[in-house]
Amino acid sequence: MLLSLSLSLISCEEDSVDVEQQEVTQKAIFETSQLNKSDIVNRIDLQDALSKAKEQLIPSVQLKSAVYDSLNNIWIDEDHISYVSSGDYESYTFGILDSDTTKLKNLLFSKEVDSTYTSYIITYDLNYILEDYIIAGTIPDHLTSYVTYREITTDFQLRDCVGEWRSTTYITIVCPGDAGSGFGSGTGIPVEEDPDAGSESVGGGSNNGTNPPPSNETGNSNSGIDNGSNQPCLSFNNGDCRIVTNPVLPISLNEVSDNTQSLFDSFNDPSSGNYNPDVYEFIQSFEQNELRNDINNYIRSERNSLEAQGFAVEATIACEKGAEVDFENKSIYDETVPECLKDIINDFKPSQNGYTLDFTNLDQSLLNALNLPGDILSLFDNEEGYAVKINVEPNLVNDNPINAQTGRATSGKMSIITFNADYLNRATDLAIARTAIHELVHAYLQYVIQHVPNRELGESLDALILQSNLGVLNGDPQHVLMAEQFVNSMALSLANSDGFQHPPIEYQRLAWSGAMFASDAFAQLDPLEQPNIISRNFVEEGESRPNVEFPLLGTKTCL
Repeated sequence: MLLSLSLSLISCEEDSVDVEQQEVTQKAIFETSQLNKSDIVNRIDLQDALSKAKEQLIPSVQLKSAVYDSLNNIWIDEDHISYVSSGDYESYTFGILDSDTTKLKNLLFSKEVDSTYTSYIITYDLNYILEDYIIAGTIPDHLTSYVTYREITTDFQLRDCVGEWRSTTYITIVCPGDAGSGFGSGTGIPVEEDPDAGSESVGGGSNNGTNPPPSNETGNSNSGIDNGSNQPCLSFNNGDCRIVTNPVLPISLNEVSDNTQSLFDSFNDPSSGNYNPDVYEFIQSFEQNELRNDINNYIRSERNSLEAQGFAVEATIACEKGAEVDFENKSIYDETVPECLKDIINDFKPSQNGYTLDFTNLDQSLLNALNLPGDILSLFDNEEGYAVKINVEPNLVNDNPINAQTGRATSGKMSIITFNADYLNRATDLAIARTAIHELVHAYLQYVIQHVPNRELGESLDALILQSNLGVLNGDPQHVLMAEQFVNSMALSLANSDGFQHPPIEYQRLAWSGAMFASDAFAQLDPLEQPNIISRNFVEEGESRPNVEFPLLGTKTCL
């Protein structure tokens, strides 16, 4: 949500920043690094100081990584922390999100001699101080009065600190700019002092007799930024001491088109069917800039169609829960999907989706030659904005335990394929790939029913549904159609995904599964082959042990 200037968001790699004294020849060397919440879990003294600051500032209201202070209307971001150390001294700076965009606020914890931390809220008045000044490491001397430090005291109040702003001793704020620091070629460090015009410093220049820094008569002069001789303090590596902070600046929220923003805003509209405040807060977060761009580009590429908006809504809701979205293939992996299953399905996906096939008018010989799952995914990408979502549930049953099932989203524009977690844990990758192909065919047949019911395949389904309703069909309509028209292409697709490592008969056996066994097409197979089909399925699905006649062909990758 906020970004420190010095390094990447979660890097703990350290760089050195030399801060040159104006009156002492020896340099203070500061180590800086960027941390996140997990990096400070075991820093007990800091955690204690952070908890006390929250108690003094914030009611016990927490949302995601940021903590809300209703009194001051700010958010403390614990995911982006700037760390500074030199000698025995160290400080931690947290970013703060404030509804007042004219102010940049940071929360600073400065280490004391007794290993406790004094906490400050630092405010930069952006009406007068450009962010570029902070980024460069220099704040003009006449503007330093617009950087205010307020100590968070033990009496549950914010108190203005009283301290001298002496650029002749140290730069108060360490930030990128030193040519030797590895951060770039800024101009802020070291400070070049002009004896006539005053110096430029970062948050700590002399006031030059013009703008005295803000103060409060009730403040504690010994707890100010100067850390003068009246109060013991931790020494830098060159023996001196002073409070130092590395500022954390906000990242701008990426703008999107009006149509895309309207879709995002619908999550915050109680009158909208998309109303979901948690999702709205999620997609309006700075940390979702990449996702915002992906959704915006997708909606624009689909000419803002209703189908594209529907998928974007589903994708946003899923991502808020931790899902992974493939906008190119219009597929969503729920947060429950393990990497092993993602890898299997990703292998099906075509490298280019610039074509569309209509399976309903294909000759059977051509249908048998297709990369069936890849072509189905490609079809969903290019036709009618149709999509597929993959998830995993424990103990999936439909009267009896089942390996997977395919349902339809309430929007009617998406099929939802659910795998049984137990099945993934015991089956081989070959069996799981077969099941994925099987369920994608179900998804395609759902697409046919909804979007092209009057074509040949749709009419075949209608005829089978009628027979089922009359009680004269062995099996359910979709599985019967699979057994009659898709089993050979399913076998070939499975062999293709497996690199044709095994005899064709093995892939043909695995193509039969689930309720396809109840079809007349299966009953008409060679009676001697039928038990071989069942045995091969049971071995790969983990229902029976491998043996000499039926050794394991696949690998159990989802254990």
